Amino acid sequence: MQRLLYGSPGGGTYYDRTALTDSGDNQTFNFGTIQFLSNFSFKNADYTPTVVVDGCKSGGTITPAESLTDNLVDLSQLTANIAGVEYKGATKLAATTDLACTRGASAATAYIINSIVHNGTAYSVIVGTGSTSFDLSGGRGGVGQPPYIPVGEIEVGQVRFTSDTDAPVLASEIKQISGDSREGYNTPTGEIEYARVEDGVLGYAGYTFKSALPTIHTGDTTKAVYMTGWEENFVTWSGARNFVPQYLEPTSSTEVFYEDITRTSDSSSLTNGTFEWGYVDAVIDPEWKAMGGKVWFKYYQETSNTWFLAYQGIPNGAPTNLKGAVNVVTVSLTGGSAYLSIEA
Repeated sequence: MQRLLYGSPGGGTYYDRTALTDSGDNQTFNFGTIQFLSNFSFKNADYTPTVVVDGCKSGGTITPAESLTDNLVDLSQLTANIAGVEYKGATKLAATTDLACTRGASAATAYIINSIVHNGTAYSVIVGTGSTSFDLSGGRGGVGQPPYIPVGEIEVGQVRFTSDTDAPVLASEIKQISGDSREGYNTPTGEIEYARVEDGVLGYAGYTFKSALPTIHTGDTTKAVYMTGWEENFVTWSGARNFVPQYLEPTSSTEVFYEDITRTSDSSSLTNGTFEWGYVDAVIDPEWKAMGGKVWFKYYQETSNTWFLAYQGIPNGAPTNLKGAVNVVTVSLTGGSAYLSIEA
């Protein structure tokens, strides 16, 4: 017996600020055990998930101390995400003055890197291991390298000394390059994965970055990634039949140029899907609440099957209200995504 399920327009099960789990490649992060993440948004209902990636947003500028005291720096106010909390506006992190950096004890340790960090409460300095030269190959914690950043904190910038002689900090010794000496919240960029399927196997929803995050935190770990969202709760779309899912339809076009040279381009477009629905009441049937909102669908060719098709789509249709007849409406499916074939 065929069966069509859809995600409840109520948003599903709510998960507040949840730390995502690194899948092991420092790039793909999973939202717990959630397999289908709701994205229902229509009229006054908005269940779009939000992602908060740790890192600096603006401010936190490091300058040589205005007091001109040896080895000290000043820092401006900072807007940032730290441990999944957004510090901005009224909660912007306060500026500080005369923050002490450490120089090497001798010429043998004169090349030393101070990482300035913030934990959501205050700025502080993490001191690296000095050497006779810097090692800026990307490693952390070694001699001449930047130190590891404690988990739950972010790196705002670095002060790199090359002399063991006390002196006011020079502007040239201050480094704040996003992705190198400063942790940015938006580098690299990424996208929400509302469901993941690989070779027919259903994985977990979450967030995927365009490239791997640097492992600059203690234990060779990345900065933290948090998400707030709703796990889709599925119920039966009662009275459905003749289901046709959306899919990607390939197209190609060819242009001919002089010397009989041809150029061909390939593309694909998302088709519309449909199904028929024999409804009972044009007002109180719960399925009407899904109309116009993006929801997940599951289609089983046989209820006993473990495999099924799944995709996000926007159902739309109007009641027929035929007197003395069975009410059947053709529901169109647009937007969303092509179907996923899930075997396990």
